Amino acid sequence: MRASFALTVLAAFLASPAAGAASSVPLEPVEPNTSLQTDRSEAELHAWHQDRKSCSRSSRAVLRACRNEADDDYWVGFGRCLNLADAKEREECLAEVKAARAEKLELCEEQFEARLEACSQVGEAPYDPEIDPDDFLSPEEAARNPNPYFPLVPGTVWKYWDGSENTVVTVTDHTIEILGVECFVVNDVVSEGGTPIEDTEDWYAQDRDGNVWYFGEFVKNYEDGVLANLDGSWTAGVDRGKAGIIMKADPEAGDVYRQEFLLGEVEDLGEVLSTNATEKVPAAACKGTCVKTRDFTPVEPGMDAHKFYAPGVGLILEVFPESGEREELVEFLPAKSLRHAAERGASEPAGPALSDLRIAGSAVTGTREISFELARRADVQVEVFDASGRRMITLAHGARPAGIQTVRWDRSREGQAVPAGVYFVSVRTGDQALARKVVVIAE
Repeated sequence: MRASFALTVLAAFLASPAAGAASSVPLEPVEPNTSLQTDRSEAELHAWHQDRKSCSRSSRAVLRACRNEADDDYWVGFGRCLNLADAKEREECLAEVKAARAEKLELCEEQFEARLEACSQVGEAPYDPEIDPDDFLSPEEAARNPNPYFPLVPGTVWKYWDGSENTVVTVTDHTIEILGVECFVVNDVVSEGGTPIEDTEDWYAQDRDGNVWYFGEFVKNYEDGVLANLDGSWTAGVDRGKAGIIMKADPEAGDVYRQEFLLGEVEDLGEVLSTNATEKVPAAACKGTCVKTRDFTPVEPGMDAHKFYAPGVGLILEVFPESGEREELVEFLPAKSLRHAAERGASEPAGPALSDLRIAGSAVTGTREISFELARRADVQVEVFDASGRRMITLAHGARPAGIQTVRWDRSREGQAVPAGVYFVSVRTGDQALARKVVVIAE
């Protein structure tokens, strides 16, 4: 039995990463020691770096990281299999971890090829857009002169249906400052059968040329109605995250641009396929006037989405070519309609229950006063998450009357002072939620 076990381990080892051929990824060239080359001009050094194909090199770096991650997962799984006493169970376990590694490595290669394809479309230069707050309109200015294909006017609501899931997108009257730019907060809630699946805050701003930029998102993912994680959240300026353009002021067929960029996490791009597309959905239609785009990402190769934007309305349809699934706009409520909700004969209370989330207090001590307003009595849950998405503490849970509410946050769940770091405060009521980022500085 011992001999059989040893042979099993040996066979698994020979098939493992350590026994295979060396990585096919070429080593990066060593950069010249510029401190010793005083005869090289600044222009020459700049040209040397520009010639290094930053996009392809970063793609190759992420490929290497992906392969290493596959190997790490393999060896951890390998070690766990060795601790199974039953020989058959152990062999099945080893086969599973080997198959998982092969699948992961295949994805690594597919992502690498997709990234190189993206490089050929957007160019090899480093993606590092310069964000100057003076180049952007205030939310009030942008609302008065919105991009016709992506109108950001507080109070506007779009409702979508794909056959199983409802999506409600609302331009709120809240703003958030990112990299010195005051951004709109747009709430995007996906639910199925009344149970939330995803609740996201997207952060947009419009520049003076009319381009709409995407500055990040705070994503809350739910499983069986319970918050599971914050995967997909990112912020421009944090961990080298970069803002991108979600809709150009004057889109032209053939345009390709980055929409969001945090290498290895979010790398969405957009391509304008047509500016005279025709489509029809329950709440809107366009005859030769829609902008049609292809949204794609190297992180999920092949998962393209075709989107149709109607002037004066915005996104009216999203089609997934691989599955044929359609997510259609079924109701469009311009801002002025919301101000006169009673005229629509709506039976439900007009407007959201939760609004005006504010956080005040000392950045050094971590003591914060969280305030928000309820338009009517509602069950409220106030929680704090760290930057990784781990719930730190629940500050309030239960019914509260209409009016301005205040909750104090000055301790961690363990009763200690709040340590330095980045946190997210979430206030939720029913299917509505608001969140704000908080930075606590060490004394």
